[in-house]
Amino acid sequence: MLTVGTIVNGGFRLVRERPFSVAIWGLIYMAGAIAGFILVLGPLFAMQAGMMGGGEAGPPNPLAMMGVVYLFDFGILFLLMVLMAAGLRAVLRPEESGFAFIRLGMDELRLFGLMLIFLVGFMVLSIAFAILFAIVLGATGAMSGGYAPAEGSPFGRISWAVYALMLGFYALLFWLQVRLSPTIALTMIRQKIIIGEAWRLSRGHFWTMFGGFLVLGLILGAGYLAILFAVFAPFIGDFTRGTLGMDTLAAIQQGNFASLGGFGFMLILGAVGIAILAGIGIAFWSGGIATATAALLEEEGEGVAAAFE
Repeated sequence: MLTVGTIVNGGFRLVRERPFSVAIWGLIYMAGAIAGFILVLGPLFAMQAGMMGGGEAGPPNPLAMMGVVYLFDFGILFLLMVLMAAGLRAVLRPEESGFAFIRLGMDELRLFGLMLIFLVGFMVLSIAFAILFAIVLGATGAMSGGYAPAEGSPFGRISWAVYALMLGFYALLFWLQVRLSPTIALTMIRQKIIIGEAWRLSRGHFWTMFGGFLVLGLILGAGYLAILFAVFAPFIGDFTRGTLGMDTLAAIQQGNFASLGGFGFMLILGAVGIAILAGIGIAFWSGGIATATAALLEEEGEGVAAAFE
């Protein structure tokens, strides 16, 4: 039977039973994110370094920058799907261990294709809501004789209907994400892209699944906030007050943490903490989703025994 505890336990169990794999997932994801960060912001750092050195540096080509950003987005999405597949494999097919359950094959390509389908669906949904938003905004503005300027708002007074529409859009996204969450586990189990069966399986279980994922998300969010306040709060405070020295900024941009002393040590410690949480996050979502999907299949008489061993 699917319960909130089933989902939460599935995420924690993967962390508890596969700590080495979880650490590897986090380090790989962090390495990919750092590499992408350098790739995307490298030209901007080079321009700023040239300006700080007294030279003249023109802005990077915007089209080239856009291409790099898209390359990074698709690259990090593919990396995430590889790591999610590893987490799902650790629960659903533990006999396929390997190095931290990581493989490059059709499972990973199918999950990546599934995410591209969802990305296209999100874009279509966003366009539809943007059109609806414009219609509602124009209609309410016409009925009220135009928008009177609101104090402190450059956009004027917006109708409650527009706010309700925006809230409805985000609520719809959350609902769809929860209802369709079994797709990635079913795609691994069936070895083909599955959407319709996931929708059918999750019918009537929205609040249970939402509750389980919410608990995991809150725990993970609390961990990130703890790192933020413990490690990065002084840095953020100095940065917002404009008291962070140019030498410190230059050292951070160049990756020269040795010259930062204790501050550099704290940054490195924070990066390690974030890497660990990244691995835990992958374990939470893959373990929670895999266990929830296995429980739903169990209710229909199809056992996925590995998830309960």
